[in-house]
Amino acid sequence: MRALTPGETDVIRWFAVREGESAGLRLLEDLDDTKVEEIRNEHLRLRFHLSGRSPLGFEDTYPASFASALDADGGSLVLILWLDLDGTLYELHVSRVDAGPVQRPDWSNLRAMPREEFARLLKLSDAADSATPSRVHRWLRRLTGRCT
Repeated sequence: MRALTPGETDVIRWFAVREGESAGLRLLEDLDDTKVEEIRNEHLRLRFHLSGRSPLGFEDTYPASFASALDADGGSLVLILWLDLDGTLYELHVSRVDAGPVQRPDWSNLRAMPREEFARLLKLSDAADSATPSRVHRWLRRLTGRCT
């Protein structure tokens, strides 16, 4: 585990502004005492560990916000900020839409992505056998009944 980089902190602040006043303040408070576990495979997952708080299981989380960005080589990325049921930071999941693993996200070009646009991307990527996380697909299917 390590401290968040300045770029990662800026990303959480970016999401906090878009979450609304109460939820956004909660995210900003979480930044004060948070470590991050970086997990890489085809995706990049930044799992947050808050001081003095036992980590919850995935079943106690939900995707709060979606965004897009570009990777170092210009490839398209989708970001999903996961929170636990108390609205506390859980994980930032970064998936590459284009083939290949996430390289080095360029956090400077974040763009908000409505849930509907994310759901549309999920449908397209499923058809192309993309590496889009299946757990997100299952969650959206349960939530909306539209992503099959």
